[in-house]
Amino acid sequence: MSDTTNCETIVTFVSSATRTRYFVGFMLLLAGLLLADLYRYRQHRLEVLKNRLTLAADFLEHTLADADDFGALQRVVEQLPRTGMSIYGITDATGKVLARHPFQADAVDRYVNDRQLAEFVAGPELVADLILPGFDHVPRYVHIKKLPQIGFIVYSADTVDSALGSMSQRILMLGLLYVLILVGGIGLLRAQNRLEKSESRLRRIIDTIDDIPIQGYYADGTVLYWNKASETLYGWTADEVVGRNAYDLVVPEDMRADVAAQAEAFAGPGESATSRVWTLKNRAGERVTVKSHYILIDDREPKEIYNLDVHLDPLIEARMRIEQLLEAKNMLLREVHHRIKNNMTTISSLLYLQADAMDDRKAATALLDAQGRITNMMTLYNTLYRSENFLEVSTRTYFSDLLGQIGSTLDPTGRVRIEADIEDRLLDSKRLLPLGMMLNEWLTNMYKYAFPGDKSGSASLRFGFPNEHTMRLEFRDDGPGFPDNVLNDHTGGGFGLLLVHMLAEQLGAELVLENTPGAGFRVTAPIG
Repeated sequence: MSDTTNCETIVTFVSSATRTRYFVGFMLLLAGLLLADLYRYRQHRLEVLKNRLTLAADFLEHTLADADDFGALQRVVEQLPRTGMSIYGITDATGKVLARHPFQADAVDRYVNDRQLAEFVAGPELVADLILPGFDHVPRYVHIKKLPQIGFIVYSADTVDSALGSMSQRILMLGLLYVLILVGGIGLLRAQNRLEKSESRLRRIIDTIDDIPIQGYYADGTVLYWNKASETLYGWTADEVVGRNAYDLVVPEDMRADVAAQAEAFAGPGESATSRVWTLKNRAGERVTVKSHYILIDDREPKEIYNLDVHLDPLIEARMRIEQLLEAKNMLLREVHHRIKNNMTTISSLLYLQADAMDDRKAATALLDAQGRITNMMTLYNTLYRSENFLEVSTRTYFSDLLGQIGSTLDPTGRVRIEADIEDRLLDSKRLLPLGMMLNEWLTNMYKYAFPGDKSGSASLRFGFPNEHTMRLEFRDDGPGFPDNVLNDHTGGGFGLLLVHMLAEQLGAELVLENTPGAGFRVTAPIG
C-alpha cells in the first residue's frame, strides 16, 4: 500500500473518530438537557404539591379555632378531599394523634411517629416540609405546622407520585426520543463511515489508473484530488497541488479567463459543455494539448468538478506520422504503377514492331492481339496512377479510356461509331480488369470480323448496376453477327472467345452471346 493510500486510510479513520466523539458529546449534552428538564419539572410539581398541602394545613388550623370537641375535628378531617394517597391529621404537642383521615387508619400511628416527624415535634421549628418513606414504603411529601398557642400540630401529606404522576410518562417519552436519536445517530455514523470507505476504495481504484489523468477541483480552481497519471502529465505531485489553485499551475495566463468561465458555467444551473479541448502547460512550461471530460458532483457544497483528461499530443503525433507514411505509400504505389505502365508500353511497342516485321500475317495478327490485351492492362494501371485510391477505380473513367485506347489503335479514322452509356461508380480494380479484358476481346473481334477493311458501322456499350449487389456489361454491334457454331457450342471462336469464357468463370458471372441481328454479349456478375 502506497503512502498516499495509508494517508487516506488514516484521514478516514481520524475523521470517523472525530465524528464519533462529536456524536457522543452531542448525546451527552442532550442527556444533560433532558435530565435538567426532568429536574425542573420535578421541582415544579413538588412546589405545586407543597402549596396544596399548605392550604390543607391552614384549613385545619382554622378549623381547630372553631371546633368544640375532637369529634368535630374528626369530622372535619374526614371531609377533606382525598387525592392519591393523601393523609390529613391533628396531633397534640407530643405527637399523639387526635384526629385523622380514615384512609389506612391502622397504619397512621406508625407513619406520624416516624423519626423525622418526632424530631420536628421535639424541635424548635414551627413549620417543616418533609419527604418521608411512609408506612407502606411509598414516599410522601408531608407539610407539618405547630400551633404552640393552642398546643396542637396539624399535618397534611400525599404521595410524591400523586404530584409526579405524569412524570413517568414524560420520562418514557423523552427516553424513547433519546433512544430514537441515539439509534438514528449511530445508523447515520455507520452510513457515513461506509460512504467514506466506499469513496476511499474508489479513490484507490482511480489511483491505479496510470494512463488517464484525473483531477478534482472546486469551481474556483482549488485542487481537491490529483492522481498519479496527472503527476506524470503535468509534472506536479499531489502533495504539491492539493489545496492550491490549478489555474496558477497548469493553465497558461492567456487562457485562465476561458477555463474559469467554463468551470463556473459547468457548476452553474444552466447547460454547459461536458468536454473541451485545451492547450495547457506542464511544470516545465511546455504546452500540453488535452481533451477534458467534466463530471459534476453537485450533492456537496461547494460543488466539486472532476476532470478526465485525454492527452492528445501523442495522438496528434501518431496521426501526423500515419499521414506521412500514407503519403509515402501513395507515392510508392504511383511510382510502381507508373513503372508497370512504362514496362507494358515497352512490351506493347516491341510486340507491334515484331508483328510489323513478320511476313506471316497469321503470326502478326496473334502478336497484335497480345498487344491489345497488354493495352487493356496499361489502361488500368494508367487509371490507377492518376487515382487517389489505388484499390478502387472509376468505372466511367476506365471504360472510356479503354475505348479511346483501342479505338486509336484499331480505328484511327473513326469508321465505327460507338455509343457508350456508363454508370459511374468506384469498383475494385480486381473486378474491373477481367471486364476490361473481355471488352478488349470483343472490340478487337468487332474491328477484325464485323467491320474489316474500310467498312463502317456502329456499336453500343452499356454498363450499369441492376441492383446493389450486381453489375452488368452489355456490348452490341450492327455487323453480320456470330456464326451458328459459336452460338450453339462455343466452337470456332478461337482463343479470344475461350479467354472471354474463362474470365466470366473467374468473375462468377453469367455470360450470354446473341445475334440481335449483330453480334452481342451480356455479362452479369456480382460486385464483390
